[in-house]
Parts: sequence; structure tokens; C-alpha cells
Amino acid sequence: MEKNTQQQNSPSTQHQGDASTHITPRKPIVDNDYKVSPIDTEAGCFVLMSYDHAKVVQIGDHVLTAKQLRPNFTDGFIVDEVINAYVDFSNVETEEASFITTFQARKLATDNLGDQRLTFKKLIADKCVRRHLVFVPMHINKNHWALLVLNFIKKEVQLLNSLASTRDENQEKALVESIQECIDSSGNDGLVNLRVWKRIPYHNIPQQTDGHSCGAFIIFYMLSWDGEKMAFHFTNTQMQGFKWRTCTRLLLSDRNMRQQQSYQNPIIV
Repeated sequence: MEKNTQQQNSPSTQHQGDASTHITPRKPIVDNDYKVSPIDTEAGCFVLMSYDHAKVVQIGDHVLTAKQLRPNFTDGFIVDEVINAYVDFSNVETEEASFITTFQARKLATDNLGDQRLTFKKLIADKCVRRHLVFVPMHINKNHWALLVLNFIKKEVQLLNSLASTRDENQEKALVESIQECIDSSGNDGLVNLRVWKRIPYHNIPQQTDGHSCGAFIIFYMLSWDGEKMAFHFTNTQMQGFKWRTCTRLLLSDRNMRQQQSYQNPIIV
């Protein structure tokens, strides 16, 4: 009897067989307020006119410079640091869902775990414990962001891509293999086997119509995906406002330790 009780309470058993019924489904974050306002325009001018290395956002461990935020306003590629900071800021990571950062995903895709291999494996494995969804960014061809999602209720590797014709199956396989290795190192004992899960591209999702919004799309996918569908379907016009609004929210957040009293004057020295 004691042995059975220990097995039921073990984190690694939460994804075994029909134990997935004990996982709480993730509730998406529905947010559709992306009309560009005067404060967004003011924030954009502040970022564009401040000097490159001016540190303008500091939320927790995330420190962002004007240069890193600038692509959000100039139709450039959103950088890793901004993706990671905004996902953290938006509380995507909960008891039901977790997020593997872009930097962690790069390590997993290349098996470049460095000297902290055991510590890193445990960190990744812990992100999978009792979670419904685990979001994993994929950088395809070094110029496009897509999203791989581990769905522990449906037992699927779900692929959300704003350019459906662009896919890297080798990277998908490498990520699944590396995450499985992390789970196994935590004492999984074969209870979870991501390798046998089907990899399923989901096509009924918003698609980008430009060549630079992929980073914004994966952020929005992480906010809106409930494991089966988007809770909110957005347009490319709304995406433009979203990219501006992400910066405004980071700059004006009460959590921003570098928040300015006014954003009318750029930082020039």
C-alpha cells in the first residue's frame, strides 16, 4: 500500500497513462487591446531616439536596452531578450503551463548544455511536471520563429507556425529528444515517452503576411493557445499594434525598475 501511495504522489507519474486526467487544463490569456494610442507613439519615439545601449527596462532578471526594443517599432525581428521578457511579464508560466526560453531552446536543439548539464536538465524536467502545456520556441533557418508545444493531456507535440510552409523536422526531433533526455535524467523510468507522440502541425491559426512578425506571433500563440485552438484570432493589423503595445507595457510596468516619469525625453547620454 505504501508503495502505491508513493507512486501516486511522484511528480513523474502525473503524465502516465490516464493520469493525464489529473492535469489541470491551461486557461489562455485573452487580450485584444492593441489599438495604437498616443502613449504608444510617445514610447516608440523614446525608444527610437534613445542611444543604443540605454537600459530602459529592468523586470526581474530581464534587462532591455533601447536597441533591443527598437525592432518592435521599425518592422524588424523581435530579439530573444524581448520575447523572453514579455512572456515572463505576461505570466504565461503557471501551474498549468510553462515556458522554455529561447536561449534554453537553443541549447536543447544543439545539445549544447555546457558545464551545468545536470542542473540544466533538472530545470527543464521540472518545467514538464504536472503541466498541461510546455511552450518551446524554435528558431528555423536562423531567420524565423515557430512554436513547439508539448501537450501532456492530448499527448501531442503540437506545431504552431505563422508561416505554415516553413518547417524544420530535424529541429523538432532534436528538441523532443533533448527534453526527453532531461525528463529521463530526473527519474522518469520510462513513464513519459515524448518520442512516440505524434508531431502535429495546427493550421487553423493566424498567419503572418510579412517577413518580420514571427517573434510577435509566437508570443501571441503562447498567450492564446488552449491546447486545441486559439482563444482569440487576431489579424496582421492587430499584430502591428501588439508589437508596439508590448514595449509600452514593459516600459510603463510598475515592475520596471527603470521606469521613467515621462517618456517625452529620450536618453541621449
